[in-house]
Amino acid sequence: MAALLREFCTILHVHLIAVFDLIRQLFTPHCYAKGVVNQNGHIAIVTGGASGIGFETTKKLCTNGMRVFIASRSEEEANDAIERIRRDDPEASVEWMYLDLASLMSVRRCASTFKSYDLPLHVLVNNAGVMIPPFMKTEDGFELQFQVNYLGHFLLTLLLSDLLIKTGVHNKCARIVNVSSVAHICEDLDMNNLIDRTFYGKYSSYSNSKFAIILSSYRLHQKLMTRGNHVTVNCVHPGVVNSELFHHYHWALQPLRRICAMLHVLKTPEEGSETSVYVALSTELEGNGGLYFANCVAEKSSSRTYDKCLQNELWDRSIELASVTEKELFYD
Repeated sequence: MAALLREFCTILHVHLIAVFDLIRQLFTPHCYAKGVVNQNGHIAIVTGGASGIGFETTKKLCTNGMRVFIASRSEEEANDAIERIRRDDPEASVEWMYLDLASLMSVRRCASTFKSYDLPLHVLVNNAGVMIPPFMKTEDGFELQFQVNYLGHFLLTLLLSDLLIKTGVHNKCARIVNVSSVAHICEDLDMNNLIDRTFYGKYSSYSNSKFAIILSSYRLHQKLMTRGNHVTVNCVHPGVVNSELFHHYHWALQPLRRICAMLHVLKTPEEGSETSVYVALSTELEGNGGLYFANCVAEKSSSRTYDKCLQNELWDRSIELASVTEKELFYD
């Protein structure tokens, strides 16, 4: 009963936060990525880059001269996305590689595949995600949202960190962009019971996964900066966007979502991608990391995201859960 009550409170909290964010979107001019210059063939990976916000991010990175790898599960969906991008920009350099974030083995294979190309890596956009699905466990035994939104990206980032470190130079840092959400404010993360909850609350699980993204992003940026590496790590909230993430939203609320989209209360995926592109490419942010952005502006995330002890606890637990070896740690 207590767990049900907590989840009910989380649902209310998430929707109140969403309403507040929608009101803010209505009365705040939409900001576009500023200070973006041609990237001259620099390399980027965008997870979930074949649809929604990820597709628009991929498209804009290509437009700005990047060679982009879409990391996603569906080759058919990726090929369709590539075709649409090249229809508008025949010179776009974009290709696909397989990644299933619900499989840590797939994450390892994806990182290995990219490394076999012997390329630098200038930008990693951890964009893919799922929102409030029915309870599912991954092949690794984790709740789906925790692994797809957080743990899979955590492992992918660590496995590619050596390339990012090698690529980043003074005055031209490599960049990691982690897509989180304002819903992180509603978290109830319990470090003592991170995985084996007896009750599945899909809203709290979603909020916790987005909270974990910010905690580990801040910790990773600190580790990189302490070592003098030229790699920055930032988080973004894309806004309340009319995207495929709402696929699992309750059927009774779907008409309201469609009305909000028609009235342009919700952001379009193209608008939602602007902050990711800004953080990935803008010269205004050169060397700046450990920040949280919304509508292309740095903001404060929830106070608990700055808890150093919690950051360290989550980091150490994530290393253990993802079975990261000492060899795979860039700082050992």
